[in-house]
Amino acid sequence: MTNQKRRCLVLGGSGVLGQAVCRVLLKNGAQLGLTYFKNEEGEKALQANYPEDDIKLYKLDAGDADQIQSTVTQAVADLGGLDALVHCIGVGVTHSARDPNQHIRMDEITAQGWDEMFRINVRSVFLAATAALPALKESANAQIVLTGSIDGEKAVPSPIHYASTKAALGGLVRSMTKELGEFQIKVNMVTPGIMDAGLSQTLPGSMREEYKKHCGFKREARPGEIASFTAWLALENTYVTGRSIIIDGAL
Repeated sequence: MTNQKRRCLVLGGSGVLGQAVCRVLLKNGAQLGLTYFKNEEGEKALQANYPEDDIKLYKLDAGDADQIQSTVTQAVADLGGLDALVHCIGVGVTHSARDPNQHIRMDEITAQGWDEMFRINVRSVFLAATAALPALKESANAQIVLTGSIDGEKAVPSPIHYASTKAALGGLVRSMTKELGEFQIKVNMVTPGIMDAGLSQTLPGSMREEYKKHCGFKREARPGEIASFTAWLALENTYVTGRSIIIDGAL
């Protein structure tokens, strides 16, 4: 990867995948801003291993539009610009679920749960990208990298409101690509299958076993495998845009 210091903002850097992405970006010389919501201790531990100028932390409630705007604005100021916006924020269950550790059925989804899912998984993407746009237009090789899910691409068992948000991100990617192409801003989405950590672990064990049965590699993905490709897009990509890149081990 390039030795040039890239200015990257990772939204959702405290999650399992977000932390893995941050580690790869930092390893490859990026100057990094990352957001957390609850896991401040984990992020401070990450920060302690790198020079203060290379990593900045921001607490962010992704459901708050004003916080998204102010956080992106502050990060751009602290980093001295922005080359890549990486969005790893996402929820797989909502507070309206009776059991947040189980697959929720269609008739268990409330209007509140539907709105909450879209507010975090979709609206925050649009608001963050809009807030970052002025800075990205000034970059020589700007990237917007979203985190999708196999649920939004293939007919697999999943919570319907979650799958709907990930399908909506595909529309955002395609439409933003056309609008932002004239500014040479690349927009892509990394679309993992089931991982062996993170949100995937909210799925029932039987569903994960069924996935492995039909997956070409007969196993779940490791977060580092998804993070490596995400980081490549943020750091090195020059021509790939408008794509949802499925990484599912040949499901």
